[in-house]
Amino acid sequence: MAPTIVCGIDGSEASLGAAKVAAGLADRSGGTLVLAHVLSGAFPYPRSYGESDSLFAQVESRTATAGTRYRVLYGAPAAALADFAIEEDAALLVVGSRGRGALKAALLGSVSSALPRTANRPVVIVPREAGRRADLLMGAYSCVVCGVDRSDEARGALRVAAELAMAVGVELVLVHAFQPDSASAAIPAPGAAPPIDYEALEARRREAGESLLEAAVGDVTGALPVRTLVARGDAASALDRAARDDRAVLIVVGTCGRGRLVSALLGSTSTRLAAFAATPVTVVSPGAALDPSS
Repeated sequence: MAPTIVCGIDGSEASLGAAKVAAGLADRSGGTLVLAHVLSGAFPYPRSYGESDSLFAQVESRTATAGTRYRVLYGAPAAALADFAIEEDAALLVVGSRGRGALKAALLGSVSSALPRTANRPVVIVPREAGRRADLLMGAYSCVVCGVDRSDEARGALRVAAELAMAVGVELVLVHAFQPDSASAAIPAPGAAPPIDYEALEARRREAGESLLEAAVGDVTGALPVRTLVARGDAASALDRAARDDRAVLIVVGTCGRGRLVSALLGSTSTRLAAFAATPVTVVSPGAALDPSS
């Protein structure tokens, strides 16, 4: 059965980029695109519906996707979109990100940061740069990039990433990032102990990453082509770089679903990517699946 993809739009350039990405995914997977505009308040004025119709016409003229459906919703945007995705049995929710910093987004509120905690579907967040590159990405993409670590959230992201790669007919690239942590080992005083062999420490971390990715490849079923990459550095930068180098259509990451302020203060790979990546980012929260009934 062809998937349904719901994309939230609000008239901003960010949401136009999201609509282009959603249209490209729908075309490639043979799915149906549903554009949804959320009006605030329980009793919107008739004029608001006219503004929605104008917005739909504007987006349609710039995405040119056959078979697109349209829906006006009302209420709090994140909750309304999450509920509508259930109503439509959507495989994906797509929204734009204005690219502000993680802490600012947490303090001011953001639909893109709230949706992964609200929806039980994977949420594709299209950062500003990714939105500007949407036309290029949709015409030349070659893979789906998925971040892999030892967490349960990463296992859930891997399942979704494999299904997405199969749906759009591209290669799956699994990326594990590591950072040699010199601070975790006490630096001995002169003459007290031999110096730490940081090259050996890095080699062990790289080998551990390769073993992890080898096990992850074994978890991918079917005839999907899979490639692995162990990268040195922080996870967000490594995934963004891999996606740029390989012209990825999507980056897929898991998230632990902690509160937005805590996530911003402690740091989060998904939060950083959603703000600054050059590739749309699919955030998979615990329990999210392309087919929630499974």
